[in-house]
Order: sequence, then structure tokens, then C-alpha cells
Amino acid sequence: FTNPFEFGYTMAWVLAHGENIRSFWSIQRIPENFIGLLFSPGKGLFVYSPTLIISCIGFRKFYYHHKKLTISLAILSVCYLLLFSANFDWHGSIWAFGPRYILPIVPLLYLPIIELRIRKLFYLCIIIGFISQLLLISVNYKRNLLENYVKTRYVDDKEYIYNFNNIPYLVQGKQLIKILPKNLSKELENYQ
Repeated sequence: FTNPFEFGYTMAWVLAHGENIRSFWSIQRIPENFIGLLFSPGKGLFVYSPTLIISCIGFRKFYYHHKKLTISLAILSVCYLLLFSANFDWHGSIWAFGPRYILPIVPLLYLPIIELRIRKLFYLCIIIGFISQLLLISVNYKRNLLENYVKTRYVDDKEYIYNFNNIPYLVQGKQLIKILPKNLSKELENYQ
């Protein structure tokens, strides 16, 4: 690639989108992308893992009991988020499920839950997490995106990521309603 820091992503982007990327990483992208990583309807961490809000409730108590660990986790998480916020493809492609680049820090963000002594809240977190993730994986997450692409022959990344109509729970719910009757009817005969 003629550059030791080039891994082929920018070349693939140019081939796929026809637009040239000046740099793979840029500090100018951080503010918008940082907010997008956390809150955007199509790729936001809190959208894909809403139970992290419960983890935030236990943060103060966790800090009180584990100051050094909390500070370390906060620095690690913020640096990790800032790093990927500088990336031109911070969301990991609209064809990927969720905010894939920041997946490695998600378990660390759940650590403050251990300080919550309310067992009902913990079980509620597990139940909400299970149901929401079941909905998200029940249908191929690319169905809606493919339908849009077939209709228009184009999908705008930013419009897809920041459009509230593309919140994954709504999109997957609509897709599930669309395909469930087909799967429960005569098409099950093919699987006997």
C-alpha cells in the first residue's frame, strides 16, 4: 500500500463510494463521531445496550469503593472512544451490526452494576437485555438496509445512522412482523 499505516480500508472506501478520504484518522471528526458512538439512533452504544443506563446508576458507589479501578476504566474507555471517534468510518460500516469497534470496552462499562445491591434491578437488567438482544438478532439486520438499497440503489451512511426511523428495535420489529407470517405458514413445510 506504499504506506506502513495503510491497511486497505481507505482504498476499499474509495472503490466502494468513489470519494477520496484525505486521512483515515482526524481530530476534527471527534466531536460528532463521539456523540454518534454513544447516542446515534443507528449505531449508538446506549441504543444497542440500553441497560448501560442501569450501570451508570451504580457509578458513584463503584467509584467510592474502587477509586483507582474506576479512574483507570474511565481513562481507558474515554481514550478508546476518542480513538475510534477520530476514524473516518467510526461506525464500522452501516452493513455491520451495532457499534462494532467499541465492543471490547462494553463489559468494562458494566462493572459498576456490581455495586447495586438491588437484586430486582439486576434481574430486570438481565431480562431487558435478553429480550432486546433477542429482538435484535431475530431477523437478519441487513434486511431493511437491503430493501432501501434495492429501491434507491444508494444508502447514505449519515442519513441511515442518524435517522430515528432506523432505531434497531423498531426496524427489527417491523422486519419480524413482515417475515413471521411467512415463516409460520406453508413455508415450514420445506423444513420437514
